Amino acid sequence: ALGTIKDNKPVFEINPKETFDLGRSKRANYLKAINLEDDADWSFFVGEESEVKRLADSVGFQYRFHKPSGEYIHSAGIFVLSPQGILSRTLYGIDYKTPDVKMALIDASHGKIGSLLDRVILSCFHYDPDSHKYGVYIFGLMRVGGLFTILVIGLMLFLYWRYEKRSRVA
Repeated sequence: ALGTIKDNKPVFEINPKETFDLGRSKRANYLKAINLEDDADWSFFVGEESEVKRLADSVGFQYRFHKPSGEYIHSAGIFVLSPQGILSRTLYGIDYKTPDVKMALIDASHGKIGSLLDRVILSCFHYDPDSHKYGVYIFGLMRVGGLFTILVIGLMLFLYWRYEKRSRVA
C-alpha cells in the first residue's frame, strides 16, 4: 500500500524501489530549496509497484521504465482532485501559471474555494483540455456584460427616480 511521509499536498513516487528514507530525503531537499520548515504540510508517498500503477491508472498518468537509462519516463503535471476524490483537472508541465492553478482549484471545489468574484471570473473562462489551459469563454463574458449593463441601467433609473421625487417635493 501507499505510505505517507507527511500529511496533505501529496507527491507520489512511481519508482517502486524508492524507500521511505529516500522519500524523506527528497522531501527535505525540496522543502529546503523553497525555504519551508520541516513541519510543512507536504506529503511524499512511496509504495508497492501494483499500488503505484493502480493510482497512476486512476488519474490517467502514463509512465514506463526506460531500461537503457534505468529511469522512468513520464510527463510532468499536477492532478487536481475534488473533495470527493474525483479527478477534476490535470495541469501539464513543470511551470504553472498561478491563475490556472487557482481556477483549477476553484473548479475542483465546486465553488467552495474562492470568493464570489472568483466564481464570476471562472464563468468567463473555461478549461480547454487540448491546450491544457484556461481560455476566454465568450458566452460567459456576454452574460457578465449583460448583468453589468442591467445593474448600471438599474442604478441610473434609481438615481433618476430619486432625483425626480426630491424635485417634486421641493
